[in-house]
Amino acid sequence: MRVLVFLLMATVAVSGSLYGYRLITGKDLISLSELGVGSSAPRKVEITITPTPTPAPPTATSTRVPATATPVPDKPQVMAVGNTDGLGVYLRRTPRNEDKVRSYMDGARMEITGPPEEAEGRRWFKVRASDGTEGYIPAEFLVNLP
Repeated sequence: MRVLVFLLMATVAVSGSLYGYRLITGKDLISLSELGVGSSAPRKVEITITPTPTPAPPTATSTRVPATATPVPDKPQVMAVGNTDGLGVYLRRTPRNEDKVRSYMDGARMEITGPPEEAEGRRWFKVRASDGTEGYIPAEFLVNLP
């Protein structure tokens, strides 16, 4: 039984090598015509390569939303700090990154006290924290309460 398995494996290995040689060179190591089988005319193998189209480069589009005046509702809107990956966000005196007052963690409630403002390439909301501290927080770190 082992001899039969060995012979089968050897046959597969040799035929695989012969087939690989044929793929690379386009001709057989030993052609069937040399053994007296089939015609003696060589076969031609043609390979056609079709180029794939190159995708068009993306066009530059602006996703910036123009600042518009948002009316402040009669009833104060309450939101929560979020989208900070657990790091929290700083409340700032002014809508500027360097005017840090105090940090608040995700879930802290903030009452919106004024319309959004644009500064330093961000949209900011004037807020009042539950402890009474007032300041500004970037809009991307305020989420609706569930």
